[in-house]
Amino acid sequence: WLRPRLQGAEAPTALFCTADHYAHAFLIVLNNLGIRVPADCSVASFDDIHIASMLIPSLTTVHVYKQAMGQIAVERLLARLNGDDTPRQIILVGTRLMIRHSTGPAPR
Repeated sequence: WLRPRLQGAEAPTALFCTADHYAHAFLIVLNNLGIRVPADCSVASFDDIHIASMLIPSLTTVHVYKQAMGQIAVERLLARLNGDDTPRQIILVGTRLMIRHSTGPAPR
């Protein structure tokens, strides 16, 4: 069912996966279908897990500052445990786009 959606005139020129492990699986599927990444279809994702830079091709992904997110979570938990249950809007720490070899210009 996937092959017709990924090949032919209606095929996407890029895929964005919500997590790097999904993107890794898609890289395998695309390779098995003979779809070249990024020449035929670019793949990008979110997380920047440790293997993202080691995949072939290396995965373009959004780096998330997990340590900073964890620090904010612990600070909020400790505040709640100390009786501070004031609702807060927390602007999460930034992200960084890690451009690697799985993305390129759309095919013509």
